[in-house]
Amino acid sequence: MLQSKKLWLLRHGEPEGGDGRIRGQTDDPLTAYGWQQLEAAVQNLVVDCVYTSPLQRCCAFAEQYAQAQQLPCIVEPRLIEMGMGSWEGLAKKTVLAGTIDLWRYAQSPQSQLPTDAEPFSAIEARVEAWLQEFRQCDAERLLVVAHAGVIRFILAALLDMPIESALRIKLPFAACLSLTVQWDEFRMLGQLHWPA
Repeated sequence: MLQSKKLWLLRHGEPEGGDGRIRGQTDDPLTAYGWQQLEAAVQNLVVDCVYTSPLQRCCAFAEQYAQAQQLPCIVEPRLIEMGMGSWEGLAKKTVLAGTIDLWRYAQSPQSQLPTDAEPFSAIEARVEAWLQEFRQCDAERLLVVAHAGVIRFILAALLDMPIESALRIKLPFAACLSLTVQWDEFRMLGQLHWPA
């Protein structure tokens, strides 16, 4: 029997330090503008439950939103951003100038990351484990507040696409993607909805 849920994937708003740094699991808070971005993004959503990364640039807003809407809010460690190892805290332009070959990164992103970065296989495993569990949630409309990296891994899993392709999807701060997720006992698939 086919079952389905509506899922919104919301990237956090602008964190302190802006877009010029590689954050990974560094726990920067949102700026005032980042809060405004998220408030605008959820203005017309109707959801039953909120899941959030434990990092404050996601969970501070998610918990406040859930409380205001009288919704359950689940802080989910598996939704934390991918660990970037020794790149965390570095300026993007520094890394791009000295370390990474963009063309090779597009073909084989994991081979371009520092050796102490979280392996893609670990991220895929935690995202897949969460996707299997989220199906058991009683809510039919879920908001997930997370990070660009982990959202791309979710998209790769639900849209059955290579992670190399998903990593090319541009997700600005407070980007909100709408999906319908369907499954039966054998498989799970997502359908991405474009804004009207």
